[in-house]
Amino acid sequence: MNKFYKYLCGRKFVLVTDHKPLLAIFGSKTSLQPYAAARLHRWSVFLSQFEYAIEYRSTNDHGNADALSRLPLADPAMEDEEAKEVNLIACENIDKIPVTHKQIKQSTARDKELSKVLLYVQSGWPRQLSSEETYLQHFFRKRDELSTSQGVLLWGIRVIIPSGLRKQLLSSLHESHQGIGKMEALARQFVWWPDMDNEIECLAKSCTECCSSRPDPPTAPLHPWQFPEGAWQRLHIDLAGPLFNRMYLVVMDAHSKWPEVFDMSSNTTSQKVIEKLRDCFVRFGLPEQIVSDNGRQFVSREFKQFCHSNGIRHTTSSPYHPRTNGEAERFVNTFKQSMMQSIDELTFRLQRFLFSYRCTPHSTTIIAPAELLIGVVHALSLTS
Repeated sequence: MNKFYKYLCGRKFVLVTDHKPLLAIFGSKTSLQPYAAARLHRWSVFLSQFEYAIEYRSTNDHGNADALSRLPLADPAMEDEEAKEVNLIACENIDKIPVTHKQIKQSTARDKELSKVLLYVQSGWPRQLSSEETYLQHFFRKRDELSTSQGVLLWGIRVIIPSGLRKQLLSSLHESHQGIGKMEALARQFVWWPDMDNEIECLAKSCTECCSSRPDPPTAPLHPWQFPEGAWQRLHIDLAGPLFNRMYLVVMDAHSKWPEVFDMSSNTTSQKVIEKLRDCFVRFGLPEQIVSDNGRQFVSREFKQFCHSNGIRHTTSSPYHPRTNGEAERFVNTFKQSMMQSIDELTFRLQRFLFSYRCTPHSTTIIAPAELLIGVVHALSLTS
């Protein structure tokens, strides 16, 4: 159609294809779903400038077009470079999740349910499922949004995981014990399968470590802090511990929800706190305001002088009301739970927790802290 554009534009013509799904995708009475692959949207926009009808012809009667497309290329260097790039990008993105592209491809071919869906996506869906195929209803409703890439099923940009790999993927999602909301937000960026949300919820509710450390519900609603206009304007700081005979300095950005955690060992003097904050400010700059409790490290003359010299407004919480500094207090609780539930070496526990927390969409902003602060989104998990 690019080649014969001058002959086709402004004239009505017929497209004949042996790929039956194209009738439903590019038919005159069909509108693409928002989750459809971006490639289909581009083709739809391109075809909208023509006046055409589309017809289906079986492969056996389509030899006049198939003859040329099935001839082997004499020179491998003449292969379509654009197609190679698309396949390379798809494979690289799939390999970022805890299971590899090859594992998903092999498991999809062996899966009774997904192998049938793969066949229908490639050859065309029937008008209506038979009584023996009612288990495919989840996929039948999304049939216009499904696509394949090298033997792997995709719903939009999300990979459809076979049943044999779902348990492994759920275990990887839950290794940081982040809770139902964060697990679902992280999974919805990359993967999908029928009833995925319910399986995530059941896993989190059946986890012994999560149930034993579940916090009590809040006693009364709190008056929230005003949400900062930009990142790194207001920081909430607190000391966490003792945890494994160590104290940790927690720094939380109120806008991006980006956390910093510093190992203080057993030295929690004002000088040590200032040293860690200075190290943090070297990387991200000076904030406009710091919020802390009334700990002796934060109300000392040395700390006040540090804030005054750097033009930072220091605000302390109300005495005997730690919830005033709830931004830091809530993160301290999450941090302690994750550290106590992990069995890895202590330093690696902290590194993996921060890595996972920073790249997972936050429940308040619905955006990953790493994306809000530095514009970067990492992979799913950190492995040793």
